[in-house]
Amino acid sequence: MGASLKFRVSGGGGGLSTAGKRKTPWMEVLFSWALEGVNCPLPKPPSEGRIVHDKAVVGTSTIYGQGWSYECNPPKAPSYERGSCMADGTATEPPVCREVSCPIPPSIPNGFITFAVMRQQGYKEKVRYSCNEHYTLEGEAEIQCQNTGNWSSKPVCRAPCEVGIKRGRIFYNARKIWIEDLRPNRVLHGEHVAFYCKDKAEKCGYPVASTCNDGNLPIPDCYEQPGKIEYNLRSKNLPSEIRACVAPPAANPTSRPNPAETQTAKSGAKSPHPKPKADCRGEGDRPSISSEDGAFVSAVLWSACDDICSRPELSGNIEMFGIQRFSSPGEELALSCKEGYTPVSGPRKIVCTINGVWTSTKLKCIPKQCPHPELITNGELFYEDTVYQSTINYTCHEGYMMTGESSAVCLSNGTWSSPAPECIPVLCGLAPVPLYGMVVYDKVIRGNTVNYGLTAKYICNPPYALIGNPVAKCTASGTWTKTPECQVVTCPPPESIERGYMSINEKREFFYGERVKYGCQSPYVLDGNTEVICQENGRWSEKPSCKAPCSVNLQRARILHNGKKIWIENFQPNRVLHLDIVSVYCMNEAMKCGYAVPTQCIDGTLNIPECFEEPSELEYTLKPNSLPSEINQC
Repeated sequence: MGASLKFRVSGGGGGLSTAGKRKTPWMEVLFSWALEGVNCPLPKPPSEGRIVHDKAVVGTSTIYGQGWSYECNPPKAPSYERGSCMADGTATEPPVCREVSCPIPPSIPNGFITFAVMRQQGYKEKVRYSCNEHYTLEGEAEIQCQNTGNWSSKPVCRAPCEVGIKRGRIFYNARKIWIEDLRPNRVLHGEHVAFYCKDKAEKCGYPVASTCNDGNLPIPDCYEQPGKIEYNLRSKNLPSEIRACVAPPAANPTSRPNPAETQTAKSGAKSPHPKPKADCRGEGDRPSISSEDGAFVSAVLWSACDDICSRPELSGNIEMFGIQRFSSPGEELALSCKEGYTPVSGPRKIVCTINGVWTSTKLKCIPKQCPHPELITNGELFYEDTVYQSTINYTCHEGYMMTGESSAVCLSNGTWSSPAPECIPVLCGLAPVPLYGMVVYDKVIRGNTVNYGLTAKYICNPPYALIGNPVAKCTASGTWTKTPECQVVTCPPPESIERGYMSINEKREFFYGERVKYGCQSPYVLDGNTEVICQENGRWSEKPSCKAPCSVNLQRARILHNGKKIWIENFQPNRVLHLDIVSVYCMNEAMKCGYAVPTQCIDGTLNIPECFEEPSELEYTLKPNSLPSEINQC
């Protein structure tokens, strides 16, 4: 490969040893290895992507150790994301670009997703989490769909703690506070609370720090809860009120005594670190108080002094210059707004007074505003606000694909973290043409691609039958709906019908689409379609039938047929065709009037209405004008 491997050895300077270990000869030589002159040809990009080098590349080769990232055209992801020039002079082979999706984002206990469409997410799409009120987010608030099809690690919402004592004074949030004044009784995860214990030998008090850890705030073993009477009188003998210890007692299990001091105490010798004089006027050094996790800040005790100021409590958007925990009267603290916030009013400094109280400030810091986002074509955006740390989430309509980031965050400089994405239409190639068939598009096609939503019809060449969906559609995935098949389909000879005939009387197989007509012998009537067709399932459509006529079974009456009144003896021939209607006349005795009641012929049956009364021969012959058909009609 043209590569060379050279070693450079340097030594001397005496033997090397490790503390408490015997010297060894091989440790007396230091090896320095270097690969020199190893070059690799420029790496090949993925077939559907590109390469982004970590450093600028000049010429046609790279050097050993230089790396790069692989990127694929959206929405595809590389099978691996990193490559490099290796020691054998070869470059990492390009990855495969493939479509990757992550499952629906997982939920987290005591938290929620600030925004996400409940669907599978594509490569590099992001989801942001928040915790329920008073819970603290631990981990990255935003997870991302990775090229493996898995989400990056989701965060955890840690529970707040309750300070589990009924009586006592604690040190919390840079001030001493009686437990009943801690309202609500709640400490957030990761916050520190100091409990006051008593050194009975020295008759002094000292704080021991405890940290809230996901709902658990341990109370130090040395803490003794005072009695009701002693506590209600706010006794000066409480550990939080008596003289402060210069240092925690050595027996305190939560403190970490210096081994040198312990040894000096045992031998009776004078300590090399004499106890300083602790008072409120700066005589002596301020004591350093240990805690269980080593994270609690020094000089907690000094907040009890009357003429100094402890670190002030400020609103969440204001910060101060300087890291000191305590200040003397007259000292000033400069205030400023945190990153992403803008001052709108009030002085930007506070002063420690002789009473150990900071002067008030009306400084207000409001979050910076990002410009209102514009709507995106063929997509939608979702957001609640446009201030610092607000999030915009973008989605594309069905059939459109997003290019760019699916979300943007308002940054501290008042700009969005990324420009609005574009929603471009999903494209399909031309619809596949079935064998022995053709495709007819709804509109003229130019080129070899069509947009999402376009439809077309499949048609088979005779005598082939189309098996499947006759309509094709370009779907949101960039593919067409399933292509049907064109198959040869035949039907057996059609069946004859009773009292009827067919236009074709051939005993052969009929192809798909062939038709046969039916007719009826007189006076029978055809009921159904006059023709049948050979269908794609190899069966004929439903055949018709021939229905029989009816006779009007009356001897004396006048009827109504086809809009004319006819005496029954003049109704020749006495026949009504299938589905024809005949009306007979009935008498309304109360109103002394007549009315017509229709009845229909159904395949040889004509039912006479029950209200009809046939007149006697005498009445019919001598008094025809009194019949219901002849008198006034109701």
